[in-house]
Amino acid sequence: MGSQFFKTTVSLLVILLILGTGFSSSLALLIDYQSAVPTFCSLGSGCDALRLSRFAYWGGIPTPLAGVLLFFLLSLSTLLPGNSMRRWMLLLSVPAACCAFFLIAVQFVWGHFCPYCLVIDGAICVLCIIAVFRFFKKIDFIDTKKRGILALSFLMVVGCAPLALKKIKGPQIPGPINREIEQTPPGQVTVIDFLDFECPFCRLTHEALSAVLLNHKQDLRIVRKQVPLTRIHPHSLIAARAACCGETMGRGEEMTHALFRAPISELTAEGCQRIAAAVGMDTEAFRICLNDALIDQRLEQDRKDFEDSEGRGLPTLWVSGEKLEGLQSEARLEKIITMAIQRVRRH
Repeated sequence: MGSQFFKTTVSLLVILLILGTGFSSSLALLIDYQSAVPTFCSLGSGCDALRLSRFAYWGGIPTPLAGVLLFFLLSLSTLLPGNSMRRWMLLLSVPAACCAFFLIAVQFVWGHFCPYCLVIDGAICVLCIIAVFRFFKKIDFIDTKKRGILALSFLMVVGCAPLALKKIKGPQIPGPINREIEQTPPGQVTVIDFLDFECPFCRLTHEALSAVLLNHKQDLRIVRKQVPLTRIHPHSLIAARAACCGETMGRGEEMTHALFRAPISELTAEGCQRIAAAVGMDTEAFRICLNDALIDQRLEQDRKDFEDSEGRGLPTLWVSGEKLEGLQSEARLEKIITMAIQRVRRH
């Protein structure tokens, strides 16, 4: 009898674990589907790629919502005793397992894998096997309806853990980045670029970013913040001041491109004036601007924003809530920015 009790208890715990894992994973994905910046999935990950695929919504309904409802009904039919509950568990799990197997195959074909999706789909397939066994063996895991309801209630409370994690964790977007995102017009993605004009990796990343911007100019709001590393880059400060003046005088993008493409030896006061003239700026107004105290305040604020957003090195880009550090390739930037645009359009 003791052995039978042990087997029954272990079986019930395993069932609760499978149901709880599937329910909480579905809820975590649903939370991410309702947010422009995901909490549980990384931006640009396989999970994010699937979230933007045609299988993410069925008739406008998020697939994770179907998962949440399915696991609730499966929990109900699994934990409550009786012939009708065994039948319902089988009827629910068999078609669900077929869909789950199909979605697993899609991930293998596409080469994008979502850990949460695999857990959910795997849990459904295991529950289907259990449902078939339970139906033909006429087995119940809990002997009374009252105990079944108590187990279901406990499972639902524990399964809602992602809601608490969402409150505690949330997307970790620093204040300076969040303020820029809030200022971005609806339908556009914020790209924040912390840069140094003399930094070789900043120069390479700028070329990659410029190529991507050509394809998505109307969908992006570009914010450039100057972080001249004067200890190792002696020309960076004057170039940063020149870029700020370019923005002030309505030639921000043109000046940025020209400064990045100019030889480093040209990033002097005289060289920057020549660059300003080449992009159509009034040279006298530009010279006055270079010495304006407001530029000092702007540079001080940009550096503070960099430090407050936990900047550790350059280049550092933020695409909405995703932080990108170091040299970035055109392919990677294209992928991440495209996904960010698609997320904004969905919301």
